Amino acid sequence: MHFSIVARDRMFVRKLRAALHLEALRLRLMRGTKSRLRYTARDQAGFLLYAFDPAAMDDPGFADAQVAAIQADSAPVKLFLQLASREIHGERNAEIGRKNRIIETMARRCGANLVMMTDLMHSGMARRLRKSGEPNLYGYASIAHVALLTMRTRALRVQVQSQSERRDDVKPDAKLPDAATVMGALAWHEPFLPASLEDTFSAAALEEFLAGRVYFPAWQAWGKIPLGDPIDWAMAGANWSWQSYFTGLEFLRPALTFWFDWANGKIVDDEVRKTLGSSDPDTLLVRASRIIGDFVRHNPASRPANERAFLQGTICRRVKVLLTYLICCRKAADKGLAIDSEEIALAFRSLTESFELLRNEEVYPKAGNHGVRQDILFIVAGLLLPSLPYGQELLRAGLDRLQRFQIDKALSPDGVWLENSFGYHCLIMNVFVMLAADLRTMHGPAVVHDALRRMWPFTEALIKCNGQGPLIGDTAPRVHFNTMVDVRRELDLADGKPGEPIRIATFERASGTYYFPDAGYFASHTNSKMAASNSSVVFFANLSTPKHKQSDDLSVLLTVGAKDLLIDGGTYNKEISDSVRNAARFDPAAHNTFRIGGAGYTLRTAGGRKPAGLNGTWSGPGWAAARGFNNAYQNGRVVRTAIHLKQRHTVIVLDQLAGKGATLFEQFWHLSPQLVQQQAQEDGALVFAHGQKGFLSAAFHDDGADCEISHGSADNPIAWIMVRNDLAVPTPYIRRAKTLETGVMASLFQWNTTPVPLRIAARRAANGAFAVKAQGARFVCEFVVTMDEVRCIAFDTAPAL
Repeated sequence: MHFSIVARDRMFVRKLRAALHLEALRLRLMRGTKSRLRYTARDQAGFLLYAFDPAAMDDPGFADAQVAAIQADSAPVKLFLQLASREIHGERNAEIGRKNRIIETMARRCGANLVMMTDLMHSGMARRLRKSGEPNLYGYASIAHVALLTMRTRALRVQVQSQSERRDDVKPDAKLPDAATVMGALAWHEPFLPASLEDTFSAAALEEFLAGRVYFPAWQAWGKIPLGDPIDWAMAGANWSWQSYFTGLEFLRPALTFWFDWANGKIVDDEVRKTLGSSDPDTLLVRASRIIGDFVRHNPASRPANERAFLQGTICRRVKVLLTYLICCRKAADKGLAIDSEEIALAFRSLTESFELLRNEEVYPKAGNHGVRQDILFIVAGLLLPSLPYGQELLRAGLDRLQRFQIDKALSPDGVWLENSFGYHCLIMNVFVMLAADLRTMHGPAVVHDALRRMWPFTEALIKCNGQGPLIGDTAPRVHFNTMVDVRRELDLADGKPGEPIRIATFERASGTYYFPDAGYFASHTNSKMAASNSSVVFFANLSTPKHKQSDDLSVLLTVGAKDLLIDGGTYNKEISDSVRNAARFDPAAHNTFRIGGAGYTLRTAGGRKPAGLNGTWSGPGWAAARGFNNAYQNGRVVRTAIHLKQRHTVIVLDQLAGKGATLFEQFWHLSPQLVQQQAQEDGALVFAHGQKGFLSAAFHDDGADCEISHGSADNPIAWIMVRNDLAVPTPYIRRAKTLETGVMASLFQWNTTPVPLRIAARRAANGAFAVKAQGARFVCEFVVTMDEVRCIAFDTAPAL
């Protein structure tokens, strides 16, 4: 590949050029991957990599001038590097965020690929930026790796398209059936779509489709955008994510789902009937067919109108639509409705090209939800074509990859999906249970039931009494109990049981305390009942992967019933600002943990020590405790012990701190946005009211630490949380800071119907142990924390205050 680098900084060009050649050599020696690179002039290159000068971007005419120059470049592959900074928040970070949005817009206008440098430079096992903001050696290697990946995937797309065109123009591939054969062999004859392809529809979604507007009901903030005639597949739309949904043809799914239901005699409700008016429902399928044909004609894999169209996530969205479309076409043929055979052939060609791309390791993410969703599409396609060798091959590939590269790698031995999110854990359970239903319908192998059984206890351990998950990581406040209902029914059916539904009102956990040492989670509840009067503590240290780091280690959550009190801040969605998203992912200050020396941490630690985890749990009458550690900070180490006083709705937290010399330790406690600060108690305890429902009181050991209460804002990205309807709101938080070399911090939180006096004190005891005494409403207690255990010395649950 002839390539060139376009940048004002000549030293940057020389270093990146050398990094590209070294990375190509590394991949050749370690993986046998051949990438023949030759540096050449800008006007002769087939691959151009652009880096932009942040100072030059202050010119109001910068974007238009750059776009004009770049559009004149003839290179078929263009890659834009966004800017990056070591800072996660502050004025410099806000400026870089603004300029990165300019680069993103330029990439859309130029049909270029985009490297999100903030994600790249802050993820991974080691630091990638110098203090100056310039990439270090590892940073240059990371950029080179992404650039080479872009080159190789582009070459793969050209190859796949070329093979597909040869099949069309010369002779069919003996292994690949034509569209007519596929239509005849399609084995789905049920009156419902496969569970893995199901979607919902509404009158509003059908109305927008009939009106020729692109509309995504799940993302209403994106608005309603005219489709146009002819369709502009390169249109910018609402944002970068919108383009993926648009070129993934997601806006067709409601119409296809409705048509299939209608064609199978499902009753149309009055609102939908009114929306259709005099329109023939068959026009929905005909229109969707034309749109699919138009997309395939105008978006060849080698030169799509929009580069987002061939990112792996977008391809997966489109494969779902194409499979649904082919099922609809088969149903249409049974009804005698003629669908343009050329459009069916185009859809099938696009489908096979997509599978050829997805089966390649360059675009296959291992150990993550994206890879799981790829594999399920292979399996479903294979189930639909069981009599064809091509379908059998897809089925084998999907089943093999799902087990070897997903379940075996991303599911911990104790049954937790390792993407640092309760939401992702439930998502995987949901797609597994839908796959299990499809396999059962088509008499396929029962391959995911063991995984579902292993994943059940973690879901049971964290679910709240309203069926939602705790506010941890990027878990939005959505009801996940429905997934548990579906899983239990599927497992019962697999065991030959009738599959009686479970109900949240009568559901009981198997235990009041859970410990997942491999995944790094501890959950403690007042008892096993799902009662609104019970309290729960979740404590986790799950530093395992940089890919989805939206929660932080040694974070403690406290809930009472459905009320979130202490939350793991920083959850985000596609609409939240880059600064908040980046703070959630890379700044520990966005979570209930520590920031040490003004910085976060990478995943690499010295001396082969494990970066973070939980290393013990203990319990006694009325209490349970767990201890965790984080060795990954550059300037210090934290050992945290969390003790839940179950019936007293109280959590005690002892932090043992060690810095490299005198080091600033900042401790953060993020609170629910529903909590409002009240006047402090005479004993100094902080009090926060939760409407008319009760009070959260907080007290800390008198250790001389500075203490302040702050709030998230447009200028403060560390304190935000998602609420219902995918909105993000700022939240209050407590920050305590102290400079020390070694020491402890002790914290106490209690929920009560009235504000309560609280006291907590920690002292060093014999043999390196620490003694913690705490007093609050209806309890006085003392615990000793050693390297080997947490021991209760006294626990009086009815003291005279």
